[in-house]
Amino acid sequence: MEEGIDINPGTVRTAATVLNKLTGFFHLCKNDVEAHHLTYPQVVKQYCWKAASNGKAAHWAKRQRGTKNQQGHIVANTVGRIPMVPIARPEVYHLRLLLFHVHGPISYKSLCTTAEGHVLPTSQQACVYRGLIPNDAVFHELLWEIKDSMFGRHLRKLFCTLLVYHSPSSARDLWDDPEIQRCLVEDFRRQSRSRQANDAHINMALADIKDILDTMGRHIEEFGLPLPDNIAIAERIPLLIQEELDHNTHTLQLEVAAKYPSLNHEQKL
Repeated sequence: MEEGIDINPGTVRTAATVLNKLTGFFHLCKNDVEAHHLTYPQVVKQYCWKAASNGKAAHWAKRQRGTKNQQGHIVANTVGRIPMVPIARPEVYHLRLLLFHVHGPISYKSLCTTAEGHVLPTSQQACVYRGLIPNDAVFHELLWEIKDSMFGRHLRKLFCTLLVYHSPSSARDLWDDPEIQRCLVEDFRRQSRSRQANDAHINMALADIKDILDTMGRHIEEFGLPLPDNIAIAERIPLLIQEELDHNTHTLQLEVAAKYPSLNHEQKL
């Protein structure tokens, strides 16, 4: 039988009257020398969860049945399992990652503490520090590399996909990158035949990003991005027309040039 674990951050950060499996895990790592170097899945193999009874709090107890490993510990063939968490819940998602990789944590705070003793404010930052997830530089590099080959709404869709499914620690920093922002609003600038992007183009791009995030079940406010003003929303080109206009003209010109020699005389006219 698989052992589950409650990883509600509210439970983690408050003193619980009754130990749940996570706070029980922390308690075990603090008080059992043999658990000092174990991750949560490893604890599940060597310990089993005992429910509270006869006035005794719930706790992790050494397994009495199983197979002895090379260290002489009795282990089960049980896979230590923490329920899957969607990345749309980034704090809990990254807490789950930490529990699989940090050995012997004695508290939520210890999960997020650096080798120098600095406590990181979120589990996501702790994962970046430990190399479990990429830092935001990876997302900047990706957008920089692809910005010249992806255009308009396609680029904004990619931007939203990164926000929703890869949870950069600062979406606002990505948006505020001048070159990335220029590319995210470029189609609106071209449509207005302006020489430079202005606040109206930026607002229209934000309004489109808001729409894309809405279709993905998320909200622009969640990511700390500026809210588009109502004028930008009202003046936008309808979505269906926008998608029809949303082409990379340079790519289309290359395709025409490549196919032109194969056209017959009537098609060339």
